[in-house]
Amino acid sequence: MRSILPSRRWRGLVSSTLVLMLAVGVPLAALASDVDVAVVDVTAPTGSVSLAPGGSGPITINMSVTGNQAGTATFTVNRDWTLSGGTFTGSTPQTFTVPPRSGGDPATTFSTSGTVTVAAGHGTGTFTLAVGAFDITNSNATGAKLAARNVSNYQVTVTAPPPPANSPPTVDANGPYSGTEGSPIALTGTASDPNGDTLIYAWSFQAAPGVDAGASCTFSSETVASPSVTCTDDGTYTLTLSVSDGKIASPVTDTATLTVSNAAPTVSFTSPATSANEGDTKTYSFTVSDAGTNDTFSVTSGFPSCGTGGSLVPGSVTTTTTGGSFQCLFPDGPASPSVSIQVTDDDGAVSTAATTSVTVANVDPTATLGNNGPVNEGSSATISFTSPSDPSSTDTAAGFHYAFSCTNGDLSGATYANSGTSASTNCPFADNGSFTVKGRIIDKDGGYTEYTTSVTVNNVKPTVSLGTLTGTGIACIGGNQVGLPFSFSDPGVNDGPWTVTINWGDGSTATTFSASTQGAQSTQPHTYAAGGPYTITVTVKDKDNATSDAQSPAAFSLKYNTSGLLQPINADKSSNFKAGSVFPIKIQITDCNGASVGTLKPDVKLEKVGAGGGVINEAEVVSVPDDGSEMRYDTSGKQYIYNLSTKRSTLIAPAGPIDIGSYKVSVLDPAITTADGYFDVVK
Repeated sequence: MRSILPSRRWRGLVSSTLVLMLAVGVPLAALASDVDVAVVDVTAPTGSVSLAPGGSGPITINMSVTGNQAGTATFTVNRDWTLSGGTFTGSTPQTFTVPPRSGGDPATTFSTSGTVTVAAGHGTGTFTLAVGAFDITNSNATGAKLAARNVSNYQVTVTAPPPPANSPPTVDANGPYSGTEGSPIALTGTASDPNGDTLIYAWSFQAAPGVDAGASCTFSSETVASPSVTCTDDGTYTLTLSVSDGKIASPVTDTATLTVSNAAPTVSFTSPATSANEGDTKTYSFTVSDAGTNDTFSVTSGFPSCGTGGSLVPGSVTTTTTGGSFQCLFPDGPASPSVSIQVTDDDGAVSTAATTSVTVANVDPTATLGNNGPVNEGSSATISFTSPSDPSSTDTAAGFHYAFSCTNGDLSGATYANSGTSASTNCPFADNGSFTVKGRIIDKDGGYTEYTTSVTVNNVKPTVSLGTLTGTGIACIGGNQVGLPFSFSDPGVNDGPWTVTINWGDGSTATTFSASTQGAQSTQPHTYAAGGPYTITVTVKDKDNATSDAQSPAAFSLKYNTSGLLQPINADKSSNFKAGSVFPIKIQITDCNGASVGTLKPDVKLEKVGAGGGVINEAEVVSVPDDGSEMRYDTSGKQYIYNLSTKRSTLIAPAGPIDIGSYKVSVLDPAITTADGYFDVVK
């Protein structure tokens, strides 16, 4: 039967048992075309399908296209099949292409297929496969359309024999099994079902007495025949495999024994310190892992070890459930200790020790370098190290050695072996200034630190020593030469040249000369005129302008000899002169050779010293009195004379008569020692 369907999707009603209905729908736009259109014929499947329970079989539906088609067109088939007591599967949707054709061309054929499956255990009988909907959608790029024709409902009969009687499955857990805690252990359980039913698996475990509390096992899958199992602790376990076909009241079970051995823990350092300075304390952290996650651990006896050259800090070991830490003191370097840690789990398994090497470096000692300055040139400064320190108690106990350079020289050759144990030294300084002294403190391992200290050296003024002055005594008319021996010293041996200045004390130009060496100097001569006293001063100035204290010999005079006052003035003070008389005052002056000296200008000085008394015992001299006070030289008598008038004298002020009384008369001149005499003036 062929007919044109309305332009809408049409779903045919399917009989509840045996009817297969096929419906083909075409859009209304296809009917409005003025050209012939191709039509689709659907040919029903023929025969029946016989299947075993749970089996499946193919079914094919044939289609053909006839009529005119101006261009290539495509159409899509959508199916909706139902099978009581089973299922239908197939390609949905499925697209076909119709090439251009004319009405006289042979039909273009296509087929679409699917699969029918009867549910296992559904029982015997005939099952109906019926179409619920069969839709065709057209498209054509050229405008020509495919038409669809309704075809009667179709049905296919599917038959199956009755299912066999159910039998329980058989199961074998196999085993026994063994392995290590924390590692998967493969299980090889098997099961089969005589009816071919799909089986349901379930694994479980039970720890035997003696297994640590908290131990557990985990299956990679509890619902497969051959999973793997991982246990958190060692010991013996019973494994049970339960299998069901879904039909029996209780699953079939089988057991197997699982023996799990202990695994040693693993310990490792976390970023350990691999270098340290002597005296350092380093903290070492470690982590512990155990395949048996139910295990606990403790630090193995004898660990941690800080190695040779290191020591464990008492009380520093701490642990957690996953690791811990401890501290190592490295008292001395250089050293290369190996730090290690080992742990033991609660089942007695001992880990491999984790070890790390540590390079312990020697640390240079330190100290303070100083001096006792300022000091004076020519003396020594004490250079001392104080507060020596080293982080290594071993180095400190061994004692430090010291090297010094008073001239700030190179100390690179100074070693512990060739240096001394004294922390101080004395450095002499020949001259003033600021001087750098270098020192090195060295530990037993050759570690050292160099320091410098600045010493201030003060300049010291020279010291003059005078010898015995030669050439002094009685003045000579021809001149009086003296010799001055002297020496000087200066602690600043490099303070030369020195400037020597001698002031002769007589108003003459000072003697100045440069001395290049210390010690005794050449005797310096000087010629004096008669007179005095003279005071000589000697000073020495160094190159730094420090001047010695002035040194002087005892003051001295160069005097001519005198006769003393001559007659008529008696040396015993017994001369009495008549008031109003004139009498001479006479004195002879001679030099060192006894020659008369007539070039002086001695003065006469008169001084009343008492009331006087007695009788006249000196004759009156008729002579012209002298005025003033200066004596005159008498060449014939080679003497100096002054005629003193008691009637009127200019030796008193105001000038006038000399009163009755006792008098002291003196002759003075710088070139002589004053000569004194005494007389009385009486009536």
